[in-house]
Amino acid sequence: MTANVRTKFSAADSALGYLYQCGYALLAALERLSRGDDFALYLETLDDVVFVHDGRPDEILQTKCTRQREASLTDASEDLWKTLRIWIETPATDGAHEGRSLFLVTTATAGPSSAASHLRCRHRDVDAALARLVATVQSSTSKRNYQAYAAFRALPEESARALLNTVFVLDSAATVEDLDNLIYTKIRPVASPRFREPVLDQLLGWWLRQVVRHLAQGSPTLQPLARAADIEDQISVLREQFRLENLPIDEELKEANVDPAIYADRAFMRQLGLIAVGPRRRLIAAQNYFRASEQRSRWISTDLCQVGELGRYDRRLIEEWTIHFEQERERLASDADEAARTGTGKRVYEWAETASIPIRRDCIEPFITRGSYHLLADDEQNGPPVGWHPNYRERLGTGSGEQHR
Repeated sequence: MTANVRTKFSAADSALGYLYQCGYALLAALERLSRGDDFALYLETLDDVVFVHDGRPDEILQTKCTRQREASLTDASEDLWKTLRIWIETPATDGAHEGRSLFLVTTATAGPSSAASHLRCRHRDVDAALARLVATVQSSTSKRNYQAYAAFRALPEESARALLNTVFVLDSAATVEDLDNLIYTKIRPVASPRFREPVLDQLLGWWLRQVVRHLAQGSPTLQPLARAADIEDQISVLREQFRLENLPIDEELKEANVDPAIYADRAFMRQLGLIAVGPRRRLIAAQNYFRASEQRSRWISTDLCQVGELGRYDRRLIEEWTIHFEQERERLASDADEAARTGTGKRVYEWAETASIPIRRDCIEPFITRGSYHLLADDEQNGPPVGWHPNYRERLGTGSGEQHR
């Protein structure tokens, strides 16, 4: 069997459904934010997506994503009846749906004159929808819908009508492929259109991390996935990061961990060995090296850095290092022993660990400076332009070391 063959055990549809649920939740939150709503948003509590206002869960969304945009939402559609069953049985533990709005969000399209078509937000006819559903329960032989039919059949007519009065079908909804564009339209003022992709990547990455933390609580009801203020704050962060005086920092890189052993033979790690840096600081050095390298690569790949900007930044780092390196070198006696030379190297490195040299005025993330120094200390092809031990080039075998006594 080839790798591109989908088996009956494939979870692709489920995965697509979860991705759609998460993406649509963000889009719905941004829509409410644009209206000035104050809310808390939950996933996987009373339903797929729940908006709470003033402590009351009054907007409940069930999302359904189909592979084919032309899919039809008929009176016997499994998606329709699964959703109705959930909403019928929920009041058993959560009270009546009075005062709530129940939204079935589906990429399928409600058929002409179908029950679902009568439950759209406009041109509603709840009595016509009820009649269609009652007729379906009486005539359909669907085994998949059997339990949903039984639950609906058990409802008194007025209870069924009261439930449908709260149900709104949002059919022909945006597909999972459409979500990025729609989300971007909500945050377009944040930055120049040329930054569309990195802005979206930053926002969606933050949102996914929020989703993971929310669901990892064990009980998603403990804390909301996000409040309106949380999303507003994140949009403010993006607006700040994409100003001309700043550059965006990918949040996941701040938490990225690496095994320093994978860099054991690299020049920047051997440089730390020359001045006897301890294992904990070597770990921090490896993390800073990786984070800075990855962040710089992302800036380049998304055209966030101007042509030659990183080169100019590196030259500035070298100039600052040269001042401190030469200051320490001049304090070192010509006949200094190895302990004194190691001490000199330690002081130079300690300065580099705490130096704050922003690439742009407001881009002050410490790992950029620290990691960029390790990148410079790692250039074996041309000989590292920076180092810590007074004789680092000689010890690394990349130069005579004469200029360093």
